[in-house]
Amino acid sequence: MLGFLRHPNLQQIDMAPNMIKPNFHTLVSNALSEQLRKEGIEQGLLEGIELAVSIKFGDSDDCKTIIAKIKTIQDINRLKALKGKILSAKSAPELMQSIEQ
Repeated sequence: MLGFLRHPNLQQIDMAPNMIKPNFHTLVSNALSEQLRKEGIEQGLLEGIELAVSIKFGDSDDCKTIIAKIKTIQDINRLKALKGKILSAKSAPELMQSIEQ
C-alpha cells in the first residue's frame, strides 16, 4: 500500500500519515472491542453462575467457597462447561469436586 514511499514526492510524504493513522486506529479499536466483548461474556457468565449456585445450594459456607473458587476462573470455555455441572451436581461438595478437576 505504501510502496510509493521508495521514491516519494512531497505530496505523497504529506499524505502518508493520513493513510497509516486510520489503519492503526482500526486495529487498536478492533482489539479493544474484542477484549471488552470477552470481558463482558466472562462477567455475564460469572454473574449467572453465581446466581445458579446460590439458588441451587443456598447461602451455605460451601456455596460461598464455590462462588469464590468460580470467580478465579478466567477461561470462558471452562465457565460455559461449569453451567452444566451446576445442573447435574447433587450437592455443593460434588460441584466443588468438579470445579477442582
